Amino acid sequence: MTPTATPTATPTATPTATPTPTPTATATPTPTPAFASDNFNRPDGGLGANWTAPPAAEQTLSIVSNQVAASVEGFHCYAFWNANSFDGDQYSQIKVVTVGDWNGVILRAKAAVDEFYLGIARDGNGFDIYARDGSGYHLLAHNSSTAQVPGDFLRLEAVGSGPVNLTLRYNGIAMLTYADSTYNFTGGSPGIGMFSPGTNLRFDDWEGGNLGADTQPPSAPGDLVARALGVSQVNLSWTASTDNVGVTGYLVERQDPGSANFVQVGRSTGTSYNDTGLAAGSNYSYRVRATDAAQNLGDYSAVASVTTQAGVAATDDFNHADGGLGLNWAKPVPASEQTLVIANNEVTPDIEGAHCYAYWIGNMFSQDQYSQVRIGNVGPWNGVIARAQPIIDRFYMAFVFGPNDYRLYLRKDGLYYDLSNGNTETWVAGDIIRLEASGLNPVQLTLLRNGNPVLTYTDTTENLTGGSPGIGIYLPSGDHLAIDDWEGGNLGMFGILLPETQEPSMRGNLVVTALGVSQVKLSWTASTDNVGVKKYEVQRQDPGSTSFVRVGTTTGTSYADTGLAAGSNYSYRVLVRDARGSQKEYSGVASVTTASPTIGPRAAR
Repeated sequence: MTPTATPTATPTATPTATPTPTPTATATPTPTPAFASDNFNRPDGGLGANWTAPPAAEQTLSIVSNQVAASVEGFHCYAFWNANSFDGDQYSQIKVVTVGDWNGVILRAKAAVDEFYLGIARDGNGFDIYARDGSGYHLLAHNSSTAQVPGDFLRLEAVGSGPVNLTLRYNGIAMLTYADSTYNFTGGSPGIGMFSPGTNLRFDDWEGGNLGADTQPPSAPGDLVARALGVSQVNLSWTASTDNVGVTGYLVERQDPGSANFVQVGRSTGTSYNDTGLAAGSNYSYRVRATDAAQNLGDYSAVASVTTQAGVAATDDFNHADGGLGLNWAKPVPASEQTLVIANNEVTPDIEGAHCYAYWIGNMFSQDQYSQVRIGNVGPWNGVIARAQPIIDRFYMAFVFGPNDYRLYLRKDGLYYDLSNGNTETWVAGDIIRLEASGLNPVQLTLLRNGNPVLTYTDTTENLTGGSPGIGIYLPSGDHLAIDDWEGGNLGMFGILLPETQEPSMRGNLVVTALGVSQVKLSWTASTDNVGVKKYEVQRQDPGSTSFVRVGTTTGTSYADTGLAAGSNYSYRVLVRDARGSQKEYSGVASVTTASPTIGPRAAR
C-alpha cells in the first residue's frame, strides 16, 4: 500500500494587536485677564463711544493732539470705559504727560451711581487716594514723597470687598496703600480723571482691566546697606525688588545683640527705612524681603550689620502726651516766634505761619556737635539747629525746603543769612536730616541726608561758639509739617567721616561778607606795583545779570556796597589800576547772599 501523506497544518498567525493611541490631553488655556487700552491717537474732540462720564464729572474729557485734556479748565472731569465688563478686582493706569494739580485714574465707576475710587498725582510730588460718593470726596490716604516726572505711569488697584484693598503705584512702586471698610464700592469699571486749574494738564496711554490671580512672589531686594546715624538710629537702604504685578512694600527684620533670631521691626513702601530707639555702641543685623498685593513674600536680602556710635548724646522720640516739648527743651529768643508742641507723638508748631525753634537744655555739649531729626513730610520747612544759646540770637540751621531744595543758614541778630544751597538730592518723607558743626575759626558745617554728606560750608566770618543742638520748623498754613525722633550730641571722634571741605567764599584775595539785608563788605590784600597802585575799582554782578558793572572805587583795601535787596545773591570782582591809570589785573570773583528777615524761595543768583 502506498501510504497517504498526512498534510501538515499551516499555522494560523496570531494577529498582532494594533495599539490604540493614547489621546493627547488638550491643555486648558490659562485665562488672560480682561483688559482694555486706549492711546487716544485720533482726531481732536470727544473721547469716543467707549467712554462714559459718571455723574461726578462736571465737564468732559477730550482729545487734544493725541492726548487727553479737560474740555474746560478748572472743573473735575472723569470718564470710565463702557465697552467691556470687568471683575471687581481691577486696575486703571495712565502715563503722566504734564505734572500739576492733578492727573488721576478711577476704579469701580458706574454710569448712574455717583461713586468710585480715585487715585491722583498732584503738586509735583503728592499722591492721594479718595472715595467719591453722593456726599462728596473723602480723602483716604496721602503721601508727598516722590518727585513726579513727565512720562511716568500712575496706576490704581482695587482688590476685594469689605475691606477693599487699594494700592496707588507710581512707576510700579506702591506710593499709598489703604484698606477701605467704610465705603466698600463694588462692581463698576476703570477710568480716568483730571482737574486742570488753568494749567493745560495732559495724560496719555490709558490701560485698565482685571487684576487676575497673582501667585508669583517678588524678587529679593539687593545691596542692603546699614548706616549708623548717631547713638540710637540706623538707616537702611537697598535696591528695589521686581514683581510680575508690583511690589507693595518691604518687611524689615532685625537681629538684636545676643539674639539668635530676626524679628520684624518695621515696614516700608520705599527702598529705605530708619530704625530708632537703639542702644549706643551696640551691634545689630538686618535683612529685608518684599511683598506684593496678593501677600506673596519674596526671598530675603543679604544680611547687613552695623554698630551704633558711642558718645555723649541725648534723644527724644516725642512719644508722650500732646502739649509742650517738656523741661528738657527751651526756645531761643527772639528767633522762635511761636512754640513747638507735641501732637500725635510728633513735633509741630502750635501756630502755623511762624518760625518755631527749640534747643536741648538737659545736657551740656561740646563745640563739635550734631543735631538730627526724621522729617514727617517735605515742605517749607523742617530742620535742625546747632550752637543755639538762650539769649544770643545766633545759631546755625540746616533744613529741607522742598524735594530738591535743602539749605544751610546762619541766624544772627534777627536776620537769616543763606550760606549754601543744594538741589541734586530728592528728599522724601522719613528721611533723616542732620547738621554737624565742628571746629572754630573756621567752623565746618555739614548737612547730611540719611548719613550721607550732601552739602558743606566753611564759616570763616561768624565762628559761632558754644550752645546746644535743637530743632526748627516753619509751617505755612495747611502744610501740616511734622518732625520726629530727634537726636543730638557731641561729634567727638565718632562723627561721620567728612569729605574734603568746601572752599570758603573767597576767590583769590577777595572776601565778601553780608552785613544785614542791604549791605556787603568787601576786603582784599593790597596789591603791589613798581609804579605804585593808584586805586581799586569794585564791580558787581546783580541777580539775573550776566555782566559786571562798576559800583565804586577806593584807594584802600576794603569797600562797603549798600542799597542792596534782601535775600539776594551778588557777585563781585576788583580791578586794580596802577598810578598811571593802566589796568593791572582782576581779582577772582566772590559771591554773597544778603540777609533776610525771613526765609523764602531761593533768591536768584
